[in-house]
Amino acid sequence: MPPPPGTPAIRTNARSATILPNFVGLRFAVHNGKSYVDVFVTEEMVGRKLGEFVPGSSGRGVLVGGEDNADDVVVG
Repeated sequence: MPPPPGTPAIRTNARSATILPNFVGLRFAVHNGKSYVDVFVTEEMVGRKLGEFVPGSSGRGVLVGGEDNADDVVVG
């Protein structure tokens, strides 16, 4: 049963929290390091982490690729 309309989002800093089946239909305000971002939980999100749906405060994407991008990775 979803919460009634107008219910505030559940604020959390726990980006590593696993989304459980009973979270479906709830809204979470997940901290990105700077502010809170609303996430509405759907059935497809079950089993994943809350932080996967909120970009970090740096706003940079993740470098995706294999050996072709090995020289593009900056360490340190």
